[in-house]
Amino acid sequence: QGSARFFVSHRPRSKSAGDFYDVRCCDEKWVEFFVADVLTPDTSGLVSVFVSQSLPLQFRETPGSPKELLARANRALFSLELADHPLIAMVAGTLNTRTGALAVARAGAPAPVLVPQFGEPVVWQLPGPFLGTSETTYPEQSTTLQPGDKLVFVSDGTRLDGTPGPTGDDQPLLQAIHEHRGESGQRFVDALARNLLPQVRHGEDITILAVEV
Repeated sequence: QGSARFFVSHRPRSKSAGDFYDVRCCDEKWVEFFVADVLTPDTSGLVSVFVSQSLPLQFRETPGSPKELLARANRALFSLELADHPLIAMVAGTLNTRTGALAVARAGAPAPVLVPQFGEPVVWQLPGPFLGTSETTYPEQSTTLQPGDKLVFVSDGTRLDGTPGPTGDDQPLLQAIHEHRGESGQRFVDALARNLLPQVRHGEDITILAVEV
């Protein structure tokens, strides 16, 4: 939409795939998106369907507020009143395709990586616990994407050992980004996935979503 393009490389690696993602156009200028991973065993299918069906309606109510989206998704999980609340790692964002204004919030997911056209990639180390742990807030980080910039969002399957959580070894991803930053579009995200797949030592899904202006 507008000057923005979204590209995804999604590699399910088990029968009960835990990763899911979405990109939605709210109106002629706002796009909202997320990448998520259900971490609780045996509930990934049910929970991912529940979240996927409920979040788009919430997106349209508050365009431009990923922190509120995560807070509402968190409250929705608690409303299920399950004996053990499922845990979900999620990173969500909103983008104004006319101005390039972008905001991001995350809940336990690996940090997004800003890849400017000029300069070094920057890891956005935003705080934020998993969805389903407690009532909390999710800080946002924002920027204005310039022509040629990319922002990369991933699931924990991109880590060599599949470690979930906001902190972990993201060096393999950064190395892959450095190696392939000259690529664009679908070729870029597919190149990252091909670079990382031979190195991983787990069966976790791998999801890479990039927005490019």
